[in-house]
Amino acid sequence: MIWKPDQVLKHPAKPIIGSHNPCFGWDFAPASYFAVVLCSTNVFFTWRYAWYETVRAHLLAPDNELSWAAKFSKVAAILLAVASNFWLLLWIVGPSDNNWNMHTALFMI
Repeated sequence: MIWKPDQVLKHPAKPIIGSHNPCFGWDFAPASYFAVVLCSTNVFFTWRYAWYETVRAHLLAPDNELSWAAKFSKVAAILLAVASNFWLLLWIVGPSDNNWNMHTALFMI
């Protein structure tokens, strides 16, 4: 808002959302360069979390037989990691190709 108020006030996604969003400043360079780098670290951490969750579940399982709760937790952790990969599409879809509907839909995943 301080340096480029038009990017926020005339943002292409405002008609879709209906209000201003704090992320409107991240959708364009140079802020988007920093945002994608920081969000990519989230991919590493979510896959590491999924790995730890899987190892923990198997270490705590008697006779390596997972309970339904452990299986659910393992699958949920892996789906979280996969979602973190797809989240990075947010920086490709929208600002570079003006596909703001798809850009906004990624928030619904």
